[in-house]
Order: sequence, then C-alpha cells, then structure tokens
Amino acid sequence: MTLLLTRPVSPRRVNLTSLHHVARIFQVRPTLWVLVAVNVLPLVGVLYFGWKTFDVVFTYWCENVAIGVINVLRMLTCNPDVEQLSDSEVAVADTAESNGPPSPDKIRNLRRRLAQRGPLVGWLEKLFLIPFFCFHYGMFCMGHGAFIFSLLGGPERGEPTNLDQVFGSSRSVLHGPLLLTVGVLAASHLWSFIKNYLWGGEYRRVMLMTIMFRPYGRIVLLHVAILFGGIAAQALGSPIWMLVLLVAGKVLMDAALHVYEHQTLERPVLTTA
Repeated sequence: MTLLLTRPVSPRRVNLTSLHHVARIFQVRPTLWVLVAVNVLPLVGVLYFGWKTFDVVFTYWCENVAIGVINVLRMLTCNPDVEQLSDSEVAVADTAESNGPPSPDKIRNLRRRLAQRGPLVGWLEKLFLIPFFCFHYGMFCMGHGAFIFSLLGGPERGEPTNLDQVFGSSRSVLHGPLLLTVGVLAASHLWSFIKNYLWGGEYRRVMLMTIMFRPYGRIVLLHVAILFGGIAAQALGSPIWMLVLLVAGKVLMDAALHVYEHQTLERPVLTTA
C-alpha cells in the first residue's frame, strides 16, 4: 500500500479519461492545482473587466516571456547527476550522427563520458548556451509579439516591428488587472521552478540542452492554437463565449504539457523482482 501511494505516475500509463488517474495526477502534482487556478484568471478579465481578444492573447504572450526568464534560471542551476539521468536524457549528450536510438553499450559509454566531465565543462556550456537562448528566444517572442499587436491590437496600439517597439508597446498596455494577472501567472511558474525543479531535484535529472529547447515546444503548440482561436474570436467581434472557449482550451493544453514535462523527470523508481 505504501508503495502504491508513493510511486510516481508513469507517463506511459496515464489515462486522462479515467477520473481515478486524473485525481491521482492532481494528488502527486500540487503545482498543477496552482497552474489551473491562475490560468482561469483571464476569465475574470473577460467576465468582469470587459477584456477583448487582444487582452487575453497578450496575457499569454507575457506569460511566455516570463517562462523564458525562468528558463534562464533553470539553465543556470542545471547540474545533472549521471546516476539520476534516464537513458533518453543521457542520449541527449550524443551529438554524433545516428540512424536510430543509441544501443545499450553506447548509453553506457555516454554515461562514462559524462561522469568524467569536470564542472568547468558544464559552466563553459552555460556560458555559450545561455546567451544564445536569450537572443534566440527573445527574437522568437518579438516575432510573436509583433504579430499579436499588428493583427489583434488595432491601429490604436500601433504595429511594432522591432524589439524596442514590441516591449515599449507592451509597457503601455500592461497595467491594472492585466498586469496583476500576468504577475500571478509568472509567480505560478516561479513556484513550479522552486517546488519541482529545485526542491524536487529535477535539476539533477535533465541535461542543459534539453532545458534550452523545452520552452519552444510549448510556445509553438499553445500559440498556434491561441492565435488561430484569437483570430477567430476577433473576426466574430470577441464574443464572451468564444473567449471562454479560448481560455478553457489553453488551460487544458497547459495542464497536459505540465503533467507530461514533470512526469518525464520523475525520480527513477527502484523495483525488486
């Protein structure tokens, strides 16, 4: 019974259509409750403050900027332990061309090589990859921001075309309930960083390269859906029911991504025959 209550949920066995498994996910991931709760806040803006499509989509864009900042903290504190890395994470260290997954012998060799690396190598990687991530992710966010302002913001908010104009335009509209909502969303990601990544030891079970690329998948998936939903909502005149669907869809996708991300970094469970 004790083993049943403490064993992490395997991502391969999770059935989101089962109420039992959904309840189990929330039990082992208290940060998921926080994520769902704060992601509902844009509904308050829609229902009580008259938010339109731009306000909702812009809020999520600001959230992505905050995620990029926190990802820099993840990269700075990343310190993988070879003994705690999964085989898939160890394979990230293999930069050679390969026609298929690494063999068990290759995984063992990679583990041996990683164990022999000194801390200086890790910090040299950070010295190169962190500035690269800041530049590349910043340009990625700038492109999304310019697209949001030009397509959804209307002429009254201008059409920014460079980094200074995007963030300058953002400061001009980031106030009141919108600023509070963005702050709470950013705080929830910071809490997950502290609770799961630092306190939960995830920083010992992931490679730096994995951390660097992780935000991009979330941005592409969420923002393609959000932007298409936002365009549809804008075309329909920002009806409340459409914005409610937009927020609900984002909450569901964000929750699913959160569960998948952290379950892949669960501490390995030792089993006995």
